[in-house]
Amino acid sequence: MNMSKFFVMPLLALGAVALSSCGCCSGEDAVPKLKPLPTFAPLPDGGGAVAEVHSPAPAVVDDAK
Repeated sequence: MNMSKFFVMPLLALGAVALSSCGCCSGEDAVPKLKPLPTFAPLPDGGGAVAEVHSPAPAVVDDAK
């Protein structure tokens, strides 16, 4: 008797979750499909110019105390 409860109760709980999560039993509308991603024109490369990378400004230290 106890062994049957050990198997039946989890199966009932799993079945209830499976039926309620699909949306068909809950009455909710289906999720709409995603719109396609936009297509963009390629960016101009500027004739092969390489952008310069600048280091950040040094931190200001206030030694006047």
